[in-house]
Amino acid sequence: MKKKIFFILVLTLFSASLFSQAIKSTVTGIVIDRSSKQPIEFATVQLMLQGDSTVINTSVTDKKGKFIFNKITAGNYILRASFIGYKNNFIKITVNQQKQNIGIVEITAVVKNMNEVQVITSKSLLNTGIDRKVYNVSRDIMAETGTASDILKNIPSVEVDIEGQVLLRGSPDVMILINGKPSPLMGKTKAEVLQQLPANSIERIEVITNPSAKYRPDGTSGIINIVLKKNIKYGWNGSLTANAGNRDRYNSGISFNYKQNKLNFFSNYNFRQDNRHRTGNISREYFDSSGKAENYYSENNRSASRPVSNFISLGADYTFNEHNSFGISGNYFYRKRTTNNVSERIFYDKSYVLTEKFNRLKYNPESEEEKEAVIYWQHNFPTEDHEMRFECNLAATHDKENHYNSDNYFFPSNIIASDNVLLNDHDNQQELTFEYVRPMGE
Repeated sequence: MKKKIFFILVLTLFSASLFSQAIKSTVTGIVIDRSSKQPIEFATVQLMLQGDSTVINTSVTDKKGKFIFNKITAGNYILRASFIGYKNNFIKITVNQQKQNIGIVEITAVVKNMNEVQVITSKSLLNTGIDRKVYNVSRDIMAETGTASDILKNIPSVEVDIEGQVLLRGSPDVMILINGKPSPLMGKTKAEVLQQLPANSIERIEVITNPSAKYRPDGTSGIINIVLKKNIKYGWNGSLTANAGNRDRYNSGISFNYKQNKLNFFSNYNFRQDNRHRTGNISREYFDSSGKAENYYSENNRSASRPVSNFISLGADYTFNEHNSFGISGNYFYRKRTTNNVSERIFYDKSYVLTEKFNRLKYNPESEEEKEAVIYWQHNFPTEDHEMRFECNLAATHDKENHYNSDNYFFPSNIIASDNVLLNDHDNQQELTFEYVRPMGE
């Protein structure tokens, strides 16, 4: 009887031992800073055997400082919590439950006096994101003396033709924004404005090939957003640039900025003068229905123009406190150009006998004037990216363009025919905008 009781007792203890070894536990806990009591993200937590310190499992804490070990066999272990700049903390634990919470594990920061460390880095010239390409203008040597038009020529998928027109992926239907906002200056005369805007006033250029509905991009091949620099230096700051090119071309600019306490005042003026000479030739051959030549036509063109343009920008910002700011700014653009064009036109019959010859003379004085004013008030709420903004935009444009044409015939008779087209266009725009931004979650 005694032997039977002893055998049952041994069997029970052996079964309990096997059962305890078969338990697979989930061990959790939280790592925090001992002084601030704040959770530590990316801390390393290791589970080791007490006998030989063999590492059984390793975990990394999340942003709430939580760590977790799965499928841990019951037994005695050492828990080690470590993080850069902190002392390692060793804790002895016994795992004997299927779900075991270690609780809070505190680690202490190591305080050491270090010498000054200076880290120097630089932005890459071109960064590619999911929906845009960002071109950092400060990394381009052309930014020291060139214009916005010169910089755009260096950006992949962007082209600038001989007239200064901007094409994105081969299409001229591109929307150009200034600091993320539409500007009347980027209307019909955007080519001239881009040739006036100094590159050293630009921080970066964003090429958005897949814009969201926020920008109302219907019918466009994409968006080019020009982000201007914001001077944060205190006191008076200014710069003066001047460039000269061959064939009597000049470009200059001057800018001033004053910042003191809550007030920031900025201004700049740019002047550009070009000298353009163009030549062109056209030859045509016309055929009848049978494929035989009916007549011939040739045209030789010569034109000369000397556009002069001016661009002025003034503005001021006032920051009442960390939550409220007010600003007013204005831009003025004026360009004047006179073009003289001579087009020699000659017609021949099918035997290549002269039938008509005349010169078409064109005298074309034109001027463009654009004015823009912006007033805004912005309120930043305490939470990040939570803001409200009121903005009023006033713009006016005036285009005047006269075309005086005359045809001087040499054959068949010596006569002069004239026709004139006079254009005078005014446009006024007013826009009131209210924007409210509040993140809904992470």
